[in-house]
Amino acid sequence: MSKKESQQMTSDPRVFLSISKSLELRKKRSSVGSPSSLRTMTVLSPSFTPSTPRAESPQLPEQKDDFKRLQSFIEVLSPKLINKKKLQKLSWNGIAWQLRHKAWKILLGQVPLDQDKVEDVLKQKRTSYIEMRKKMLNDLRINEENHYIQIKKDLIRSNKEIPFLFNSKIQTMMENVLLVWALRHPACGYVQGMNDLLVPLIYVYMTEYTYDQELTDQRINIIPSMLLECCEADSYWGLDSIMSRIQDNYTLEQQGIMNKVQRMEQIVKVATPELYQHLSDNGVMFLQFAFRWINCCLLREFKLGTALRLWDSYMSVEDGTGFSELNMYCSASLLTYYSKDLLSMDFSEIIQFLQHLPTDTWGDEEIQVLVTQAFIYENTSDFASCQ
Repeated sequence: MSKKESQQMTSDPRVFLSISKSLELRKKRSSVGSPSSLRTMTVLSPSFTPSTPRAESPQLPEQKDDFKRLQSFIEVLSPKLINKKKLQKLSWNGIAWQLRHKAWKILLGQVPLDQDKVEDVLKQKRTSYIEMRKKMLNDLRINEENHYIQIKKDLIRSNKEIPFLFNSKIQTMMENVLLVWALRHPACGYVQGMNDLLVPLIYVYMTEYTYDQELTDQRINIIPSMLLECCEADSYWGLDSIMSRIQDNYTLEQQGIMNKVQRMEQIVKVATPELYQHLSDNGVMFLQFAFRWINCCLLREFKLGTALRLWDSYMSVEDGTGFSELNMYCSASLLTYYSKDLLSMDFSEIIQFLQHLPTDTWGDEEIQVLVTQAFIYENTSDFASCQ
């Protein structure tokens, strides 16, 4: 298949309708997993009512009403001139996985809203990245090699629960993207945690070519090298867009993260004073657990499929602060979600619990509650002093 044919195929709504129908058939044939309970959160707004429990939460959770959701995104993404506000509004509640790669590129500003210009812009950006990679990686200086060594170490320590990360082709793609980004931004360089931020981008942009949510070695290894380079380049520009919004997290001794952790602490103090006092009485410092939450945008606290749903909401924020502000409020929301559990624990139990949160059964409904609570925190006058 030629590059042009591939692009035409992946932008054709009929392809995604066909995929959706096959998914519906597969869903009917599959057995239903054990029910998972949905915890009720303490919500400040009396008008908000948590959603009903979801029936099942597989590793990559299937979203309710998949076909209807897919149709909605096809309608929004089909016009020649895409309405970004409509896309943002729809994306807040989760994006159909078949079109997530297209929606994310628009929401991150990687491609223009005018669809007649998308192919040319993608070609230009992909070519630019390949040229940068060739120039930078062929002439590494000694101090720059230190970035490469650290990146290699971090990738080897990648999440063992995400098998595709250990595919040799994926490892090479991630090494290239992270190193090129670090070399292009010497004031910041490479900082541990950036490798986590790249994972969702690699995954989502790979699904454009695999047409499947499960990335196995077999599926990855049959993708032509030209398309892998397209995925690598797109992932680079996606990471660049995200980093431009949270770069203060990775400069000046990561002072941006420190400030957000302090603000998160104040939010929890106002929202759940009993929990705040309990943590304080037990000598628990927010930095002991919240630093990772902010640094990795909560990616390590959820299974990948659930994290993608959370990132859909981050992407949808109009002013581009989803990965900074909304992530900080979601972190506070996540802590207060487990308030009842934490109140019965001592120091060692609290730290162990918060570093290994029991979120394996979380899916769309739970994430919806989480981001709704975060939205309330962000837009309630009681928390104005936490800004």
